[in-house]
Amino acid sequence: MASRLRGVETAVLPVFGWHPSVRLASTAIVCGLLTLLTGCASEPATPVTRDEALIHVRLVDKIDYKPGMKAFGLSRCANGVCVVEVLRENYPYCVGHEIRHVFEGDWHAGHESTEGC
Repeated sequence: MASRLRGVETAVLPVFGWHPSVRLASTAIVCGLLTLLTGCASEPATPVTRDEALIHVRLVDKIDYKPGMKAFGLSRCANGVCVVEVLRENYPYCVGHEIRHVFEGDWHAGHESTEGC
C-alpha cells in the first residue's frame, strides 16, 4: 500500500495484523528514543567547582533564608566543610538539589529554583 504526502511517496504498513509483542516492542523503542532526545534538549551540565567536601546533612523544621521567601533546603560551605539543611517535610526529595550546590556552587544564580526538589 502506498500513499502520497506532499509530493513524497511513502509506504504505509498496516500494524493491525502484527503480533501484539511486535507492536509493544516497536512502541517501546520509539518511546526510548524520544526519551533520549529530551535529554539532548536539557540545559548543559554545570561545571564542578569542588571535588571533595565533608557534608553534614541536617533535617530541620524551619529554614531562615530571606524575608518573605520559603526555602526547602539550604547549603553553606566553608573550608571544605558543608552544612546542608533540608526541611523535614521535603526529605529526601531536596537532598540531591542541595548536594549539587555543594559541588557545583550556585548553579541557578539569579533565580530561585526547586528543580530536583
